[in-house]
Amino acid sequence: MANKNKVRRNKFFRVFIMSFAAFSVVVALATTVYVLVAKNNLLSKVLQNPVLKNENAKTSAKDKAFTVIALFGVDQMGSYRTDVNMLVFFNHKNQEINVVSVPRDTKFNWPEELYTEISAKRKDVPKIIPINEVPAYVAADIRNEASVKVLENAFHMNIDYYVNMDLAAFKYIVDLVGPISFEVPVDMKHSDPAQNLEINLSKGLQELNGEKAEQLIRYRGYPDADLGRIKTQQAFLKAFVEQLLKPENKVNLPGIIKGVYPYIQTDFTDAADYLVYLDQISTDKLLTTTLPGNPTEDKKYAYDSAGAKKLFEAILTTKTLAAVQEIAEASGTTGTVQSGEVTTEPTTEKQTGESAESSSGVQVQEVYDVKIMPIGVYNGTDISGLAAKTKQKLETGGYRVVKVGNYQTKPVEKTMIKVYAQPIGDELLPYFEGAIVQVDEALKGKEEEIVIILGLTEKK
Repeated sequence: MANKNKVRRNKFFRVFIMSFAAFSVVVALATTVYVLVAKNNLLSKVLQNPVLKNENAKTSAKDKAFTVIALFGVDQMGSYRTDVNMLVFFNHKNQEINVVSVPRDTKFNWPEELYTEISAKRKDVPKIIPINEVPAYVAADIRNEASVKVLENAFHMNIDYYVNMDLAAFKYIVDLVGPISFEVPVDMKHSDPAQNLEINLSKGLQELNGEKAEQLIRYRGYPDADLGRIKTQQAFLKAFVEQLLKPENKVNLPGIIKGVYPYIQTDFTDAADYLVYLDQISTDKLLTTTLPGNPTEDKKYAYDSAGAKKLFEAILTTKTLAAVQEIAEASGTTGTVQSGEVTTEPTTEKQTGESAESSSGVQVQEVYDVKIMPIGVYNGTDISGLAAKTKQKLETGGYRVVKVGNYQTKPVEKTMIKVYAQPIGDELLPYFEGAIVQVDEALKGKEEEIVIILGLTEKK
């Protein structure tokens, strides 16, 4: 039962992040302009921008097929661990927006150059890092840039900009845009002093301000548990975005964004070029998905490299959200078109003149977290206790040995490290003398994903 509750909590968290992503994306893409105008005195650039004047700019948003933004969210002002991590893909041709949510505990390899630089200054840097912990290992002035580099390294793609937003802005944004007319599905009563939370909402049509919107989103007591909570959040998201995109709010967009300015960090210096797209952005051109993957035994999240590659290729080589949604659902990540139906035809290889592989250039680096893989150690020599001694050595290094024993055939000349991918064996080589790595893809998912057969080279 505990595991089922954990799965439900994880599912709720991912859906909430995806929901918050949707309106954050609209804010980030459509209104960061005000932030930059206020901060960098860019009013003259806005007025003279070649895109707005219908002139041919040497470099402009219209020259690009996609803009990719890393969207980060922290839980409070001054915090740096990113509870929200998303990749936002803005299609310049049809103004569709794909949001890929990256769960906060998703494990990544450091880019080699960045890891070398950081580990030279501190010795506690793990080789594999959850994305939300990246900022903890770098200087304050490069936290966002470091997180971007980690994502770029993993997915072999260029990220144009980052936007870092304080999640505390949620209530403030709702107050600025709202009140939001919303049909509260059930009576909501709940008190939790430990979380400074008091929920008191009546069923029926309500005009929700920021405080009441927070109560709505955080309420859990539905008959169908988290399923009801997810439905309510998605419905509120739709109501919020529709309110945000009303003409009167578009006109007052600078004033709206002024309220969230203190919560935003960004390098979106070309934001003025995107004003031309504001009227084309709508809720039926927005799709949210989650990076394909699964929870791991150490309570983190391992992304599926093959599924991620397929998803990103679909985003970067198709015309429709429907085509991306089909890929997302096939990989186990649910896509949601926020409203309306997608009816345009998907791009075909014949139409584009090139395959998804060649046009997207997407490569996804797989993460091998060797320290959580089950290891079997077998003594292929006449040295008594060698397997047990090796087990102790590996466990001291943080590895997980699940079985020791004697190898059937003796003696073995060289120690053999059997793994399902070469990088796994390469990580273990320093623990052994003259060992060789053998790759056997069938080991993946087995009770012993790594098999070490100790040879006579261990005598030396």
